[in-house]
Amino acid sequence: DKTMVFSSINGNEITRLKSLQTSNGTISGLAVDATNKFAVTSGQDKKVHIWNVASGKHVRAYRQDSWGEFYKCDIDPSGMFIATCGFDKVIRILDFFSGEVVGEVAGHSELVTGIKFSPDGNFLITVGGDGCILQWRLGGLLRSAMKERMLELYAVAKRKQEKANEVVALP
Repeated sequence: DKTMVFSSINGNEITRLKSLQTSNGTISGLAVDATNKFAVTSGQDKKVHIWNVASGKHVRAYRQDSWGEFYKCDIDPSGMFIATCGFDKVIRILDFFSGEVVGEVAGHSELVTGIKFSPDGNFLITVGGDGCILQWRLGGLLRSAMKERMLELYAVAKRKQEKANEVVALP
């Protein structure tokens, strides 16, 4: 029915936060960033949408008419870049915050049916209707930007963990 549902799960309790109709077609791609704050969707409306996971609110969308339909998408481990693929056989990497295309490659002879960043952010793996799985080594500038951001995320997570583990001394 082309409905997107955002829910909160706490133990056995599921609470529906928001339910909305998708515009102009079905969603075929979904990825969630490492912080679990944002979800990215792609589909028939030829846009990449960014959603706030906690509230279910639409944050922004990116579209360029010449791109065609986005079939699948993924967010890199640092949350800085979105990889997209589609029926035009082109793999694009977009800046998460601006939507600017920072990389574009082609290599499949049929539509690209799947896309995934490696956990370390060094590679992008794609699969196509041509039966090929391709591993793309990302450029040095992209990799270093991701690694720098992942170190920042790690430091923030470590501080939160240390703060959670602090014992309050009573007088």
